[in-house]
Amino acid sequence: MRRVAILGGGVSGLSAALHFIEAREQRGLDLEVTVYERGPRPGGCVQTLQDSGYTMELGPDSLLVDKPAARNLLRKLNLEDQLVAMLPEYRGSRIVHRGRLRPIPSEFRLFTPTSLPALL
Repeated sequence: MRRVAILGGGVSGLSAALHFIEAREQRGLDLEVTVYERGPRPGGCVQTLQDSGYTMELGPDSLLVDKPAARNLLRKLNLEDQLVAMLPEYRGSRIVHRGRLRPIPSEFRLFTPTSLPALL
């Protein structure tokens, strides 16, 4: 039996583990896959936090479930039923300014202002 050790249970590590597990199943390989994560939970910087009645997704990016590849991945991982739809009124990024949650101006692209009013 061959053994594969994957260091880190973040997105890359978990993706690598899925790749090896699928290869094992599709090709009938005698392969043991182990993911080692030093933190208390897998997922790396991707995390769901609930605070003061809000659900916040933390991490490098959100999951665009409108994309077929994202839906396929969730289906493979048996996570599709755990999706929580975003309410339309909360779409878009927000920041806290003077104690209030405010939308980031539409003139921002990837958190970079594209106009002077957006910067101000």
